[in-house]
Amino acid sequence: MWYPAAAGSVESEWYVGVFRFGRNALEAPFADTRRHPLIVLSHGTGGSAAQLSWLAGALVNTGFVVAPVNHHGNTATEDTAWPQGFVLPAERARDLIVLIDRLLADTQPIRDPRIRAVYAIAPASVALLHREELASIGVPVRFALATDDQYIVFRKTLRAIEDHLPNATVITIQRAGHHAFLAPCSLRGTLFLRALCTDAREVDRRALHNRVGRDAATFFDNHLRP
Repeated sequence: MWYPAAAGSVESEWYVGVFRFGRNALEAPFADTRRHPLIVLSHGTGGSAAQLSWLAGALVNTGFVVAPVNHHGNTATEDTAWPQGFVLPAERARDLIVLIDRLLADTQPIRDPRIRAVYAIAPASVALLHREELASIGVPVRFALATDDQYIVFRKTLRAIEDHLPNATVITIQRAGHHAFLAPCSLRGTLFLRALCTDAREVDRRALHNRVGRDAATFFDNHLRP
């Protein structure tokens, strides 16, 4: 979990493989005893919670507590991927419910009333959902979409949102690809994993993360604060 840490907590750099996930203070005490709104964090297909550390940091700096999950069978943190993890998206929803249950000692169905707002970054399946499925979403939703995404068709996704989720809002990142939402890479990553670590010349990955992080924090601030 990510949360506001007490002043004076000792931070260290966090590296995994070729990725730099920023700085953290493991097991640091909380900064205070106040109640904070909870954000549950769901990574992209084949990704990991750590890849969104930049987003978690922006949310924590605004006063949220962030609880991530690594989706079993669909995460880079495991040695083996499971087909079920890729073709049964409802299992990802159940993961989030179990996470909230563990935190709040409660039980709920897949449509969980505790989830009051959704911020979706480059979601791959929106254009494939039926109109009725999209129309059934009853909470505020904001999308972050990259115009040059290699894995989703930007215009079809945007059209599906505009046609079937008229109350949703979108932030568009020009010239960015899907991997720009991953954590920044080390020099080794830039040299040997160019597909994951290299963005278009016009795209500054850190600036993109700062922009989307601030946008997400503002969105949740508007919908989750009393």
